Amino acid sequence: MKLRGKLLILLLVIALVPLLLSALLHQVTMRRLGTSLTTDSRKVLEERVYQFLQGRVNDFGVALRRNQETLRLALEFQAREVEWRLIAAGDIARISSLTEAYRRIQHILPSLLYRQHTALESGIYTSYPLHEDNPLSQDPRKQPWYLQARDRKGLSRQVVADATTGKPLLTISLPVHRPDGSFAGVTAIDVAYDRLFADWRRPERWAGQAESLVVTLHRAEDHQGKIEILLRESLPGTDEDWKIPPTREFLDSASREELAALQRDVIAGRAGIRKMDWHGREALMAFSPGMAGEPFPLVIVPVELVLAPVEQAEAYFIEQIRKGLALYAYLLLAVVIWVVVTAFFRARSVTRPVASLAEAADRLAKGDFETKVDIRTGDEMQALGETFNRMGDHLKERLEMKRSLSLAREIQQMLLPPGPPRLAGFEVAGQTLYCDETGGDYFDFIDLGPGRLGLAVGDVTGHGIGAALLMATARGVLRSQAPRSELTMAQLFGDLNRHLVENTADTLFMTLFYGIIDSENRTFHWISAGHGPVFQFSRQSGQFVELPSTGIPLGIMAEAAFETGGSRVLHRGDILLVGTDGVWETEGPGGELFGIGRLQEAVAGSAGGTAEAILAAVMAAVANFRGEPSPKDDLTLIVVKG
Repeated sequence: MKLRGKLLILLLVIALVPLLLSALLHQVTMRRLGTSLTTDSRKVLEERVYQFLQGRVNDFGVALRRNQETLRLALEFQAREVEWRLIAAGDIARISSLTEAYRRIQHILPSLLYRQHTALESGIYTSYPLHEDNPLSQDPRKQPWYLQARDRKGLSRQVVADATTGKPLLTISLPVHRPDGSFAGVTAIDVAYDRLFADWRRPERWAGQAESLVVTLHRAEDHQGKIEILLRESLPGTDEDWKIPPTREFLDSASREELAALQRDVIAGRAGIRKMDWHGREALMAFSPGMAGEPFPLVIVPVELVLAPVEQAEAYFIEQIRKGLALYAYLLLAVVIWVVVTAFFRARSVTRPVASLAEAADRLAKGDFETKVDIRTGDEMQALGETFNRMGDHLKERLEMKRSLSLAREIQQMLLPPGPPRLAGFEVAGQTLYCDETGGDYFDFIDLGPGRLGLAVGDVTGHGIGAALLMATARGVLRSQAPRSELTMAQLFGDLNRHLVENTADTLFMTLFYGIIDSENRTFHWISAGHGPVFQFSRQSGQFVELPSTGIPLGIMAEAAFETGGSRVLHRGDILLVGTDGVWETEGPGGELFGIGRLQEAVAGSAGGTAEAILAAVMAAVANFRGEPSPKDDLTLIVVKG
């Protein structure tokens, strides 16, 4: 992305963030206010609805119980009239005079009574008034109202659909007895059930969604404790006010716990309101006190219908929030336009110097170190241009230095042995890994004549050019003096030490291990100037023997004396291991050192292979332990296998 685009983004962020935060704060504040108001309104409205519903169903229940009590008293009066007439002789004469009693009762309750009738066990039946649907063609003694009153020996209640009108018809019946107490028959009163609820009306705003029911707590064993729906108020616009469910129906809900609580309230004779699921919608169920077997009213109102005013208020707040956000959107659009125009015209003062620097940097990257820029803005851009102008000279110097280091690396690599030497009865392998372009580690194979091979491993303090030069000096002296048969190992190290003390700085010194293998008698002689540890692995015992150091490092003291370390026999399968401290001092990711123990494990684990295989196994173990692509110190290792 170009600088002009970044500047535009920066200006947009500076300008828009406060506006966005303000809009967010406005939205959060309005939402909190709306939530608080709607929550309070919801609570107040729910309390009012609870009070209203409870009051309505309680009034309805009182009216229902009053009407039912009135009907019961009327039926008892009618039964006494029948029993009084049974005192005289002759059932027909007795029953025929009931019409006057029927009329008196009808006159008292003209709005409730639909029909009055009496059936005697002897087969005599009387009814008032006479309707077309009077069951004259049927034996009334086989009708449910007769049988239930006879069997229960008390008041019986039935709700059925009228055969002519289809409206719910309530029949209450009571057995009558002769003077001697024997069963004589049953007298009954039919009531248009909907007349009992003529005063019950739902609020118009609930029409079509709220439900009014007349229910009863069942006493039968097969449905004991269940609430049966006797009547259901019809929907607006129909001819019927109330209707009987087409099939037997019980109050049910997915909210099992609330339904059980409602049943317990009814059994205990308590009124109340329960919130529960009703046909997949959350609803309020209000009920008046009831008794087992007695009808009582129950009203069901969906919660969403009750809370409609609150939802309207909430929708109003949401609309106001939307309008506020729209206003902020217009303001943000205006700010964006202003920022874009400003960035376009003001960014040139910044982008022109940057473009000049980019072009000059491209030429510099292609090797034109004489590239310069001319920026005169009097600010940080001008200072940047001046720094850039000096950078070309520095890069040129560093490039020349890098070339020199690369050349030095190539020369140093040439000083190392090109490959393993050949020595009858022995396998020899060696390798050096430098951590920089040049290093201070050194190993060499020196041909000392038939059957004799010199091994040298050195480690110069530090890294870089200085260490590499000291290593090259030591190599030159060692290679020129080692083949001289008149020099002992001690004399060779003494001459090399004095040469290094005289021709190097005081801060540079090196450790050096030098050994001679005689293939004819399989012996090994060595001398060590502070270099170690060096190990010999015995194939027969499976143990490692450390060869001791015999002197101090080279280049420290001109008068230092050095002694040979003696002679060792290299049996077949024995392994001689000579390396620098970069091997066992390699650090893992947690700072732990590779150590001598892991080195010996790697050697012992690969001892059955060739010298090159053993060398590769050790280097692989070190690399895996290090976990990094390049070492932090020079690594050198020589493996000799007998």
